[in-house]
Amino acid sequence: MKIDINKDFEEQYKNELWKGFTARELAYAGIALFVAGIIAFGIWKITGLAINIAIYAGIPFMAPIIYLAMVKHQGHTWTEYLKNIWFYLQTKELPCEMEERNHSSYRLFSMNIKTIKEPKRKRGKK
Repeated sequence: MKIDINKDFEEQYKNELWKGFTARELAYAGIALFVAGIIAFGIWKITGLAINIAIYAGIPFMAPIIYLAMVKHQGHTWTEYLKNIWFYLQTKELPCEMEERNHSSYRLFSMNIKTIKEPKRKRGKK
């Protein structure tokens, strides 16, 4: 007998709010509709075009917002992905202090370098 078990339960069954959409996706959809409506209303008032033609002007501004809501990059939303990039940039080089030495007894760096001065050569005929 073979029983199939889902590999990632959280990914397979997401927390739905309304008709298969999560609360985050619905919020982005509302923001996208609001932006498209404002642009369509502005074009309708400014140019005097018919409202059904002015609505098409809001679609190019609505599409990137919907894209940000629906697409995941490497399993993360775009906000999580930007947070991960920011964390990586902040922690790329972490300073550390070695405890192998007693810092009071060893001199790790010194500017006291004695230089050897060479005698000046006299210019003259050979």
